[in-house]
Amino acid sequence: MNDEPMPIPAKPQSSRKETVAVIKGSPEFQAWFRRLQELTRLPATLLLDAALVSYAKSLGFEEPPPR
Repeated sequence: MNDEPMPIPAKPQSSRKETVAVIKGSPEFQAWFRRLQELTRLPATLLLDAALVSYAKSLGFEEPPPR
């Protein structure tokens, strides 16, 4: 039996995520956004991603976002 620990694989550089945007708003906006999250049952990042894709399509921008 080998007692050496298994090496931890390095994460590929392509999986690195960068901050794209920051949203600031009033307490009322935050409460509205939280209610929308509860309705959709989505975390903030997924809700914003879906909203941006939907908005882009409504403008005729059909190019899918890179993943």
